Amino acid sequence: MGALLDRRIDIGLVPGSLQLEGMESEMFVSSPLAPVFPRGHRLAARRSIRLEDLTSEAFVLFPTSLQSHLLEIVTATCADAGFAPNVVQEAHHLHTVLALVDAGVGLNLAQPWVARADAMDISFFASGKPFPNRRSDFCQALRQYEQCPKSPVDCRNGKTARSDTCPCRQLSQPPH
Repeated sequence: MGALLDRRIDIGLVPGSLQLEGMESEMFVSSPLAPVFPRGHRLAARRSIRLEDLTSEAFVLFPTSLQSHLLEIVTATCADAGFAPNVVQEAHHLHTVLALVDAGVGLNLAQPWVARADAMDISFFASGKPFPNRRSDFCQALRQYEQCPKSPVDCRNGKTARSDTCPCRQLSQPPH
């Protein structure tokens, strides 16, 4: 957020919704969580999985010191099912978490789009029903006073219907 507020970047992706004076956000992507298993895990072969099926499983998660939005969603999702995840290993970076899942250390709950599953020997479980009441959202955030009525990305790329009428162009500001 500092880079956005300091004008070093024009747009940013933030987890969850943004509640900050002078900033606006709109939904960029929203996804249910899905279990991530090492290939060959006994649950990966099932046709459906309930959250309760993960009660006794080992988890690889972010440490609480990171104050990760995804960690909050994972722990809340597990709490909704009546258990706390059995955390056997923590890692600071998502790809490290996925590498530990790949190594068979434990499982994780993540958005299926966060990493290419074929880059490692892991399985994103795609059940017909997402886990209840929990989604992972990412919003695009931008400074409120510079928001173009067109998409800020379209304005920057000159894709507005009439770029010469964009307020950021009329104010002699660089497009955002």
